[in-house]
Amino acid sequence: MHILLVDLIEQFYFVMYNIYYITPFCITYWRFILIFFNRTVLLFENIIIAIITMIPSFVAFINCVFFSNIIYSDRTFEYKHYYSDSIFEYMDIFPQVASSFLALILNIMILIKVNISAKKSSDKSFNKKLEVPLTINLLFHSICPLILLVWANMMMFLRATHNSEGEKSNLFLAYAHLGMTYRILSPITMILFMESYRSGFLRWIGCEKKKSFIKVVSSVIQR
Repeated sequence: MHILLVDLIEQFYFVMYNIYYITPFCITYWRFILIFFNRTVLLFENIIIAIITMIPSFVAFINCVFFSNIIYSDRTFEYKHYYSDSIFEYMDIFPQVASSFLALILNIMILIKVNISAKKSSDKSFNKKLEVPLTINLLFHSICPLILLVWANMMMFLRATHNSEGEKSNLFLAYAHLGMTYRILSPITMILFMESYRSGFLRWIGCEKKKSFIKVVSSVIQR
């Protein structure tokens, strides 16, 4: 396989990986603007926010594919380029770190705002039912990427990815299994916590809960 095609495939994977991780931040941004400023975020605005967040990843992509002269091989591909400077390694993971931190802060602010509004509102259960579960779900998607990033970087720093025999360490295998589990749980939790997704999924599998209507007829007895 041509080295340029290899670089494009691998870097495209990294870009898509970052998009996967910034999605909770984009949803959080939409909810934050709606709750705090009572304004609906347009799709175009959300796309612009996502592109701005992804700029460091795009820069790393361009550096590796078009400008880097550093070539190495691994077990997957025979030859491929690597970033010309270590700064581009950090730029590649910057969208994950920045979006996770921002989503974490915004979701905490949303929880505080919802709790304050619930105390002031007469319909407290309505506010909590709609906002708190989804916010907790988005907090989960903000914290998990941070845990995975810290775990991965600690393994690299301590050189604990492989044991003395050159095999992958138990710590690395546990990290890989946790990462895979999170990727599976991510769409599932979105379906469970977001009512529109949950309803659509139930309709798709034919298990939508049908509402039953009871008509009450009152009779007036005249004497």
